[in-house]
Amino acid sequence: MKLSFNRSLLASAIMCSSMGTYALQLEEIVVTAQKRSENINEVPMSITAFTGEDLVNRGFSDTEDLAKIVPGFTVTRTNSNSPVFSLRGVGLYLYDSGVGASPAVSVYIDEVGLPSPAMTSGASFDLERVEVMKGPQGTLFGQNATGGGINFITAKPTEETSAGVTVSMDQHNKTSVESYVSGALTDTLLGRLAIGSVQGGAWQESATRSNDELGDKDQFQARLLLDWQATDDLSLKLNVTTATDQSDIAAGQFTQYHADRVVGGVHPDPVAHAGLTATPILGDASPEDADWTPGTNFADNSFDFYSLRADYDIGDNMTLTSLTAYQEVAIDMLIDQDGSAVEHLNINPNGSADTFSQELRLSGDTDRTKWVAGLNYEQSDIINNLYYPTQNLAANYALGSGLAFSADYAANTSDVETKAVFANIDYNITEKLAAQAGVRYTDSSRNATNCSYGDENGAQSFINVLSTILGSTGISPEFGVGDCYMLEETSGVGASTPTGAIAQNLDENNTSWRVGLTYTTESDLIVYGNVSRGYKSGTIIPSGGLVRASFTPTFQEELTAYETGFKASLLDNRAQLNGAVFFYDYKDKQVPTVVPDPAFVRLPALGNVPESEVKGAELQLVAVLAEGLDLNLSAVYLDTEVTSDFIVADLISSANANGSVLPNSPELSFVGDLQYRWNLSSYVDMFVGASVVYVDQVLSRFRDSSTEPAPVLPSYTLVDLRAGITSPDDTWQIQLWGRNVGNEHYFTSDNNSVDTSYRYAGQGANYGVTFSYKM
Repeated sequence: MKLSFNRSLLASAIMCSSMGTYALQLEEIVVTAQKRSENINEVPMSITAFTGEDLVNRGFSDTEDLAKIVPGFTVTRTNSNSPVFSLRGVGLYLYDSGVGASPAVSVYIDEVGLPSPAMTSGASFDLERVEVMKGPQGTLFGQNATGGGINFITAKPTEETSAGVTVSMDQHNKTSVESYVSGALTDTLLGRLAIGSVQGGAWQESATRSNDELGDKDQFQARLLLDWQATDDLSLKLNVTTATDQSDIAAGQFTQYHADRVVGGVHPDPVAHAGLTATPILGDASPEDADWTPGTNFADNSFDFYSLRADYDIGDNMTLTSLTAYQEVAIDMLIDQDGSAVEHLNINPNGSADTFSQELRLSGDTDRTKWVAGLNYEQSDIINNLYYPTQNLAANYALGSGLAFSADYAANTSDVETKAVFANIDYNITEKLAAQAGVRYTDSSRNATNCSYGDENGAQSFINVLSTILGSTGISPEFGVGDCYMLEETSGVGASTPTGAIAQNLDENNTSWRVGLTYTTESDLIVYGNVSRGYKSGTIIPSGGLVRASFTPTFQEELTAYETGFKASLLDNRAQLNGAVFFYDYKDKQVPTVVPDPAFVRLPALGNVPESEVKGAELQLVAVLAEGLDLNLSAVYLDTEVTSDFIVADLISSANANGSVLPNSPELSFVGDLQYRWNLSSYVDMFVGASVVYVDQVLSRFRDSSTEPAPVLPSYTLVDLRAGITSPDDTWQIQLWGRNVGNEHYFTSDNNSVDTSYRYAGQGANYGVTFSYKM
C-alpha cells in the first residue's frame, strides 16, 4: 500500500513536470553534519535539515516544535518539567528533577554541545537552519549520544548591512517579536545582534476556578555574533547568547486518584482524600481544561552561552580548529505535581550547572581523502535541589500521623569530567565507491554527593521507629538542622544510624565507532551502509531517597546501529527520494524505576534495561510538483521491544517489562507539507500551505504494577494551515495561520505521581498572524 502511494506521488510529479514554462529544481541545502559543508543529499547518513525560512513557515519556535516536522522525534516532559527528547525510540526517559543528566539526543549550537536538556530553551533562536542527525553520534561531534544529534546553526553576520523584524500574535494574546541587525563593523570584522521576546498567551483554564488561566510566556533572548578575519589564515568567531524564561509551566490533566495505594484504600488525611476524590477527571475534556494549585506552575530560569571558534589554515589543505565554550544554566520552578487544585504535592526543583568545554581538531583533504582528528574536554559543576512538602502525601503516614514529615529536601552536587579523542576519515576507493570510518575514545568521571533531609522535629522519632521495624536495637542520635536521614538498606544496628551524605564516584570509559560504504551510480543515486556504536554516559539520580539503593548509579548505555539507505535525485532534480532501514541492538537502556522502601513503599530510582531492540524504516519525498508548488512528505516506522527481564517492583506490586515496546516510540509517525505560491502582480506573491502530522499511539512509561493497564497515549493527527502575501523578493510577508485547526485533544506524556496520575495535553486550536520585514 505504501509503495502504491509513493508511485502515485511520483506519477503526479511527472505529470506536473510539463506545467512549468521552464525547468524547476529543488533548492540545495548545505549542511555541516560531518564538520564540513556538503549538500545534504550527498551525506551518507540519515539527516533532516530545515532552513530558517522553512522553520518560520512551519511555526517553529523552540526545540519541542521539531516533533511537528521530524517524524520519529518525540518530546515529553518529566513531572519536574525537564524536557525529554527521543529519536527513533531512543531517548533520555529519566526521572530527572533538575539539570545535569547527559542526553541521549544531543543538542548543539554551532557544533558546541549542550550538556543538559535544560539548556535548550536558548538554542532555537535567529537560526540559519537546523540539522537533525539520526543514530549514534560521537566520532565527529563533541558529545557521545546513542539516539542522535540536533545542530542549531545560527544566522551569521553579513558583509552588507541588513536588518529585519518578525512579529507574531495569536488569539490568546501571545506576542512574539524577533529582530536582528547585521553588517560590517570594519573591513575585517562582521557583527550580528539579534533580540527576541515572547509575552502572554495563557491558554489553559482551571476546571474548578473561573477566570483562572495558565500558560503565559515571559521569555527573552539575545545573541551577539562577531566574525573577525584576523589574518588571511586566521578567523575568529564569537557567540554570546543569553536567555531568560519566567513563563508559566503547563498543568496536567487529572486522570486517576490511586486510593488503593494508600492505607486501607482511604487517604489518612480526610481533607486531602475529599479533595482528590472530588477532582474531575479531565482525560476526556477539552485540551484547555486542566487544574493546579493556585499560585503554582511558574519558572524563573536562565541560560548563558559563550563560545569562541578559531580556524587557522596551516597549509597543505589543513585547518586547525579550536572551539572553546562556557555555559551556565539556572532553574527555579514551583510545580503542581498531582494534577489537581488540592494543595497536595507542589515541588520546587532548583539548581544550576556550569560547563566549560574545549575542542581542538585538525582537518584536511587530498584528492581521495577527507579527514578530521581531535581532542575534546568538558567539565561541569552541577547543583540540584528539590523541595517538596509531604504532609499531605498518603505515603508520609505509613508509620502513623505522629511520625509524618512536614517537608522533605533533596540535595545533589555533581562534578563531571569528560575527556575524549576522536578521528574520522572518508576515502574514495574509486570514483564511485567511498569508505568512511570513525572512532572515539571517551573517559568520563562523575563525582556526586546526595543528601535527603526533613524537618528535624519528626526525623528522630521516625528513624527510631523505622530502625525497630528493620530489626535494629540501636538508638538514632539527635538530628540537627541539615543532617541527612538516609539509612543503610540492611537490617541491624547499621540501619538505625543515618549514613550522612552519600558520596559516590562513577568512572566509565568507552570506544564508539562508525564504518560505512557509499556507492554513487551513473545516475547519481547514492546507496550507503553504516554500522556504528554509540554510548550515553551513566548518571546518579538527583531526587530524594531514604535508603542507599535509591541512589545506585545507572551506568552507561550502549547502542549498536546497522543501517542501509539510499538518496535518489529524480526528474532532473525536481524530486528527491530518500529512504533507510535500520536495526538497533540496545544494551542497558537507562530508565526510571522504583525501589522498595520500608516506610514509603516506593521511592524513585534509576535502572538499566539489559537488552532491547529497535527495527525501523523511513522514507522522505521532497518534490517541486509545478512552478510554485512544493511537497515534502516523510514517515518513520518503528518496531521496538524489550528482550530481557526488567522488573519494576515496590513492597506491594511489581511488573516485568520483558516483551514491552519502548516508551516514546510510536510505531508510525508521518509529516506532510504542501505549499503553493503564485504571482498576483509584479509587487505581490500569494501563498497557501498545509501541514499534517500523524503520531501513532505510544507507551509513555513502563508499568510498575502487573494489575495496572499499560499507560498508552492515544494516536493523534494535527493539521496546520497557513496563507499569506509576500513580496517577490521576500522583503516582507504577512501570514495568517492556524495550528491544530481540528482542535485535536492529544497528549505528550503520562505521569504517575505519589497518589495521583495525570497527563500533559498539547495545545488545542490556535489562530494568529505573523508579519516579517527585512531591509
